[in-house]
Amino acid sequence: MIDGAMQAQQQPGDPKVRILIIEDDVFFRRALQEFLSMEGYEVSAAGSVLEIHPSLKQVQPDLILCDISLPGQSGLELLKSIRADPATASIPVLMLTATAERAVMREAMQDGADDYITKPVTAAEILAAIRTRLARLAGRKGAAFVSGPAGATPVPAAMAAPVGGGTAATADA
Repeated sequence: MIDGAMQAQQQPGDPKVRILIIEDDVFFRRALQEFLSMEGYEVSAAGSVLEIHPSLKQVQPDLILCDISLPGQSGLELLKSIRADPATASIPVLMLTATAERAVMREAMQDGADDYITKPVTAAEILAAIRTRLARLAGRKGAAFVSGPAGATPVPAAMAAPVGGGTAATADA
């Protein structure tokens, strides 16, 4: 279970935070989408950059979770295009990938990734990374930006248990 202190306060009528997941592993994408939806987020998902890239500005996510190794175009290429476009440049992008090579991690961080999380990873780690990025975004905007609803559902036991040596590197570290 995630500690109640981590749960942000959402007032009735507040718009949901929109999260876009770009992940080619169907099972992982669906599990993550379901979990984040249960946590109160509005979640969109795609299996490749090509599925979402043309409509990225219309989706207007508040945060993007993106794999690096994707069919067609890599997550790193998407990251570069997001950062190059003033309409999307400020969207937090968390790279969530099995690629643990230091050179790739450095490239992602230099290209503007807000976080780099390696799989396997627990739901609690993902949730903490999302909430940290959204809190920092709220600080930059000077507004109350919702990072999850009050009374959010606990992390299912299967997702809360460590499933491997997942690590995270942040742009602020």
